[in-house]
Amino acid sequence: MPQAGSILAKSAQGGEDAISLPQHIMDVLLVRQMLHQQFPKAAAVAGDWFWQDLWWSLLLHDVGKVHREFQKLLAGQSHQWDHQRHELFSLPLVAALAPEASRQRILWAVAGHHRDFERLYSFLEERYRPLSPILLRTRTQRTFAADFTHVSLSDIRGVLGIWNVAVPKTLPPPKNPQAVVNLPAEGFHVGDEAGLGLTLLAGAFQHCDHLGSARIQQLLTLNTARFKAFDEKMQKWTLHQHQQDAAQTGGSALLTAPTGAGKTETALLWLRRQVQTTDLGASRLFYVLPNRASINAMHHRLQQNLGEETTAVLHGKVSDFLYRTATQLEDSPGKRYAHMKKLREQFRTLARPVKTITPFQAIKHLYGLKGFEKGWFEWVGACFVFDEIHAYEPKVFAEIILLIRVLTQRLHARVLVMTATLPTHLRRELEDALGSHTSLQAAASLYPAFNRHRVAVLPGRLADNLDLIAKQLQSLNLVDKPCRVLVVANTVAEAQDAFEKLRGLVPDYAPGRAGAILLHGRFATTDRWQKEQALQDSENIQLLVGTQAVEVSLDIDFDVIYSEPAPLDALIQRFGRVNRRRTKGLADCFVFATANETDKFIYPDPEVVSRTLEKLREAEAAGGTLEENALASYLEHVYPGWEPKEKALYDHHLHLLENNLRHILQPFSADRNREEDFYKQFDGVPVVPQRLEGEYLRLIAEANFIEAEALAVSIRGGRFVGEKSRGFIEQRTAVVGHFRSEEDIKSDVSSLTTVPFYVINRPYSADLGLQFLKEEFRDDFEETSTYDASSSIVD
Repeated sequence: MPQAGSILAKSAQGGEDAISLPQHIMDVLLVRQMLHQQFPKAAAVAGDWFWQDLWWSLLLHDVGKVHREFQKLLAGQSHQWDHQRHELFSLPLVAALAPEASRQRILWAVAGHHRDFERLYSFLEERYRPLSPILLRTRTQRTFAADFTHVSLSDIRGVLGIWNVAVPKTLPPPKNPQAVVNLPAEGFHVGDEAGLGLTLLAGAFQHCDHLGSARIQQLLTLNTARFKAFDEKMQKWTLHQHQQDAAQTGGSALLTAPTGAGKTETALLWLRRQVQTTDLGASRLFYVLPNRASINAMHHRLQQNLGEETTAVLHGKVSDFLYRTATQLEDSPGKRYAHMKKLREQFRTLARPVKTITPFQAIKHLYGLKGFEKGWFEWVGACFVFDEIHAYEPKVFAEIILLIRVLTQRLHARVLVMTATLPTHLRRELEDALGSHTSLQAAASLYPAFNRHRVAVLPGRLADNLDLIAKQLQSLNLVDKPCRVLVVANTVAEAQDAFEKLRGLVPDYAPGRAGAILLHGRFATTDRWQKEQALQDSENIQLLVGTQAVEVSLDIDFDVIYSEPAPLDALIQRFGRVNRRRTKGLADCFVFATANETDKFIYPDPEVVSRTLEKLREAEAAGGTLEENALASYLEHVYPGWEPKEKALYDHHLHLLENNLRHILQPFSADRNREEDFYKQFDGVPVVPQRLEGEYLRLIAEANFIEAEALAVSIRGGRFVGEKSRGFIEQRTAVVGHFRSEEDIKSDVSSLTTVPFYVINRPYSADLGLQFLKEEFRDDFEETSTYDASSSIVD
């Protein structure tokens, strides 16, 4: 009989030593112990059986690896393993050893820890398909019981003896485990109590197995010690009343406070209170924002306040973000990729307790995408902060509402929703989803101090009044410096036109020199990144022309804004990029009254814009000051309730999602249709501008996928089809090479020999982005989703 330590769980590879089966079991049980400490609410959600069932599942999950042919495979010897599934050979031991009351759950957990049940069922059906009488004359019927004879009970006895588990000398011949890999049709959906418990068991199991396989010995926690830097900063502050209230609020809350009133600090004060009152002082944070630029900026703020080693960021371009911010430029692409990949894997696991994410990084788990069980488990008892909650269209808002319901009503999570402007009908939906919560409201006396904008509605279109903006650019601000002007258009084409006509008055931006920048969603990632970095030096940007991209969470501060007409909540966000720090008295906010023909594709209800202009004119007639404490009543006028089509869309989508949880989604399942349903809401197709094709081919030839993908521009699916039919888009193929330096590792996609991609023959420049003729398209709105679309071959 081999010694227990000589039975392998993992072969030697990549310069790492082989791992014995007993060692692997010890590693996964150590992770279970850490999870038990950090997720004290799991048993309250799933049931008292939870941690004991997880222990048995982990103890027995890989004992099937003692199969003689599998051991030969791991040892690099000649073998007849024939692509069998080792987890299935663990099941007879579960049936013999696991406690009877928990046996079925443990069987499911062990069977499904690598493959979904549908694939396992198909595998078993194919491998053990009954042979016809003719074939039986020359072949032996293959059975699971016969395959199981290669599993040595004495070897398993040696392994499990370490945990004093008695293994019988013999077992009855096991049956084909097809019945195990088939959940009952009713009672085990995630919307059911039993289904939720099983989902959490599967998720915790997968976390333990993955972290244990990585030999993780410690998991960081979000405890009060992590707030040291933040506490030191707060000692120098005089807290507003809503911040003091947040610091004493346990449980979920809904905060309303004006832009610039320290909502991020308020969120951290609230979070600190949750950590103080959580069992064992452990907690996790998900900070949810609507787009990548704001997420990246918030990630850096949380690093400063809570520590770099505790924080992570997750969105559709996380590989590009880490490659640019967390690797050394002087290193070769291979070394940079290797470091990025290591960090990316940490960010995706439980290794980092603070994550800044797009809502879709959480919503995808409601759809049941691969690994959703891990996501659900990570939410148990966690803290969520939803900022900029106004920025979502009805379908996405429905997804967020259901997510909040799941978090607060089923998983013992605590949620803080923060907003400066929110119509009453949306607030009611949030309040219902939050359940029991505290309403945090900035003091009425605080609002006058945040009056910082003077509004005026100007006649005509923005495009016909660029001379006014030109004069503004040639004037001086309150400190006798050139006036810093923000121009916001509703479409990319209008923004490009305005920038081209105004840029001659201001030099193009360069570090340390005042200049002009254009910002919209039709830039290649590499150029968009340069612009976002430049915005951190916003004091030297005299002219910023942009689209809706400037509305959300950009920490910029201009002297004056000229904007095309838009709904009030969008305009308030645009105004928030002017006089942000309240050092300029009342800053002018000019809104042109006449919309472009194409605006109806962006803001389909003209009455909303009309009512917005009505309220702005009312404020202008009263002296021009946009009173912060009047915004709520203005919003009620602009949005007296749900627009019927939006309400129908919201209700329908929410019903579909709820039905999915109650009647469709089960643990250990995978469905390609669910992935398609999720990803269809992202309408972006990456194309490489023709002038960048040579550089793209060179980078692909070096297997430098990240820098190559950063040359692509995302365009809408409808535009893609139109451009392709007109012959402006062609599919090409790039040949994949290897990293230049021999010591560089290969990427995990370097096994590809070719990469298909699309080239678009339209003008492109780093200053203007991708350009189309305005008369060719009527729906020229922002190209990229403000959320999380990703077509990356590395993310």
